[in-house]
Amino acid sequence: MAEFVDDVGRQRQPYASLNVAPTLRARDLARFGLPRILVFGAALLPVGVIPFVPPSPITPPLVAGLGSLTMGFGTGFPSTAAIVLIQDSDGRTERGAATASNLFARNLGSTL
Repeated sequence: MAEFVDDVGRQRQPYASLNVAPTLRARDLARFGLPRILVFGAALLPVGVIPFVPPSPITPPLVAGLGSLTMGFGTGFPSTAAIVLIQDSDGRTERGAATASNLFARNLGSTL
């Protein structure tokens, strides 16, 4: 479990972060390969949409949460693989600009 320093109280506070998932995915890149990671992430997206397709007032919120979690993993798996592909395709001098362009495009897409 990671810790951060709270700016207001200057106290250490533990928090559980979902940043563990990208670390685990990065370890799996070498084991499974980029194409399998990309296909797996792309396959998770439609699975995550399924709980939202038949909207019903009696559907429990947990179902929507699980759908959102699945879609989050579906976008996270290709995201990590895309960063690796982008950084591998450019030279060392252009790597930062390429990564920044990818992050900018992701933020712009989230905004729209």
